[in-house]
Formats: sequence, C-alpha cells, structure tokens
Amino acid sequence: MRYQLAPDGSMVPPASSVGFIDLTVCLTLIAALGLLALGWHGRQRWLKFWGGLTVLGCVAYLVRGLFGAP
Repeated sequence: MRYQLAPDGSMVPPASSVGFIDLTVCLTLIAALGLLALGWHGRQRWLKFWGGLTVLGCVAYLVRGLFGAP
C-alpha cells in the first residue's frame, strides 16, 4: 500500500477509522466480561484478575473517549 502525496509533496498516511477502534474496544469489553464471569464460576483467581483488568482498561478508554479531550 502506498501513501498518497499531499499538494506540497509530503506523504499523507492512511486515515484510521475511529469507529473501528471503538468497535474493537466494545468487543473486547464483552469478551472480558465473559472471562470475568467464567473466573467467578470456575473459582479461578487469575481469570478474574485478567478479566477485571481488561474491563477496567476498556471502561477507561471509553470514558476518556466520551468525556476527555479528542
């Protein structure tokens, strides 16, 4: 894949889709909630830890995106 050239001759990187990133975070949040539930059901401390940590990370990303600076 080649970069496009801007009128001044510099290279323009391809645009990333913010919606795609948000979708990925939402799907990760759903998977993390599932891992957290499996950890509680199976009494697995490591699964609860990583599921909870992932939930916190996803929620922090979504809150920052909603209320933080762009």
